[in-house]
Amino acid sequence: MATGAPRSWGTAAPSAAIARCSAFRRRREEERPPKPANWNDLWARHHGSFENTTAIQAMRLTDERGERTDQTVQIFWVRVAEAGGGLEWPLDVYGLVNSVEATIIIQVIHGSWPDGFRGVFTASSVSLDDMEVSLLSLEDDKLPVAVDGTINLSRRVACVEIEGELKISLMAECANGKQVTSRDETVFTPRKAGRSCAILKVFSCEMKVCVAWSLVML
Repeated sequence: MATGAPRSWGTAAPSAAIARCSAFRRRREEERPPKPANWNDLWARHHGSFENTTAIQAMRLTDERGERTDQTVQIFWVRVAEAGGGLEWPLDVYGLVNSVEATIIIQVIHGSWPDGFRGVFTASSVSLDDMEVSLLSLEDDKLPVAVDGTINLSRRVACVEIEGELKISLMAECANGKQVTSRDETVFTPRKAGRSCAILKVFSCEMKVCVAWSLVML
C-alpha cells in the first residue's frame, strides 16, 4: 500500500486547542470561591505581618504607677483544622478585658528537677480556670535552666483581669509510664505595677515564681 506524504496540521488546530484550554482555566479561576481575608490581607500594611515578632517590650510600666487599663486579646491555643501543602491556621481566640500584663519568671532556688519526670508549667485566670496558657512543656526530664537557675520558659507573658486572679500551676509526671505525679500551684492578686513572688515545689525541687505587673498600653 502506497503511503503519501506526512499530513501537515499547520498552526490552526494547536492554536485553537491552546485557546480552549486557556479559556477553561480562566473559567475555573472565576468560579473558584475567593479566599477569606486573613490578618496580612487586612492589617499588615498598618500593623505589620502576622509572622513578625512584636516590638512591644514586656514590663514597660512595672516600676511606674499608672491608672489606666486597656482591652486585650489573649490567645490560649491554636487548632490545626487541616494539614496540607499550604497550611492554614484557624484560630480559636478568647479575650479578657480590663487587663494587666503579667511577666512570669521562674527560678530554681533549691534542689533540682527530678530525674525521669516530664513537666508542664501553665498560667490561667482563675475565672477561666479551664483555659490555660502553656508556659513550658517538658517532653523529657531536661529542664532548660540558666546558670543562675532561671528557667527558660517558652512563653512568659500573659494577661489577667485587673479584678481577677492569676494562677501559676506546675505538674510533674513520671516519664516511664508509672502513675506518679506531683502538682503545685500558687495564686496572685493582680497589681497595676510592681512585683509579686511565691514558691512552687515539686518533690525536692523548689522554685521561686516572680510576676512583674504592668498596665497594658495599646
